[in-house]
Amino acid sequence: MSSASVMQVAAFNKHLLGVLDMLKRRFPEDRDISFTHSQIDTASRLTPRLTVVHFVKEVLPFSKQIDEKDELFFLQMVKTDLDDVLGHLNLNHKWSCLSDSDRKYLWKNIQNLTKLGKKILCL
Repeated sequence: MSSASVMQVAAFNKHLLGVLDMLKRRFPEDRDISFTHSQIDTASRLTPRLTVVHFVKEVLPFSKQIDEKDELFFLQMVKTDLDDVLGHLNLNHKWSCLSDSDRKYLWKNIQNLTKLGKKILCL
């Protein structure tokens, strides 16, 4: 992997952890968020590119919804697989509890993570 790719993967993982940090602050008692944060933090140190692969695999079928900020993306997001990053967060149950600024933050970051992930994986 080139040094640019390594830097992009590191930026991706840092960005994803930032999203999880916001959710942890917003839902401090939620064990799924804390668990997912711990998994991503560990994976980003041990196999950093794998985090990107799993995230992109999960969101790629929803690229159009993400680009259009279609709330059904979050409302219908359910855990389907042990490797799901977003599915474990149960955002479908939390979406209505988020403020407008939290929602804007999530959209912006999910869109950026999707674009960066695709770029890293050359999709």
